[in-house]
Amino acid sequence: GWHYIRQFLSMTVAPGGMGKSSLAIVEALAMTTTRELLGETLNEPLRVWLWNGEDPFEEMQRRIVAACRYFGITEADIAGRLFVDSGRDMPMVLVRETRDGVQIDESAIASIIDTIERNQIDVFIADPFVLTHQVNENSNMAIDQVMRQWARIAEKTNTAIGLFHHVRKGLSGQGEFTVEDG
Repeated sequence: GWHYIRQFLSMTVAPGGMGKSSLAIVEALAMTTTRELLGETLNEPLRVWLWNGEDPFEEMQRRIVAACRYFGITEADIAGRLFVDSGRDMPMVLVRETRDGVQIDESAIASIIDTIERNQIDVFIADPFVLTHQVNENSNMAIDQVMRQWARIAEKTNTAIGLFHHVRKGLSGQGEFTVEDG
């Protein structure tokens, strides 16, 4: 569909435990195979880099294999277009807040850009967003700096970037959520 657009950021926001990581996996599989797994059809397969900051690589592999089995996807269907990394092996912190203020990690950004360009990535998915920075999430100015860095990466690499994010804590029984809850 139109959720992922080259040179732009998109965000999926929901409470913890609602299946955001599973959705990210199925979205990545749909994009790499052009299969209509979520009701959307693509004209051509895309190269997707799925980065999960919480789960170990082995767990990501298990979850991807389970989704492939469920949907009848073979390794040949993916054909080397799915790239997977774990934040446990590859931390990805773009911006930090220190006593000296907000610090942008240019080497981390350069590494991400290099990896995207070298592998000709079309879509990059980071799950969860909170592990891509170390700033106060209640600071609009600090979070703005994080989002600007992701937007800079998207624009420089002509990549669509999807960020998966939790709603703020203490809202589990709320029922409906608004954009402010993200």
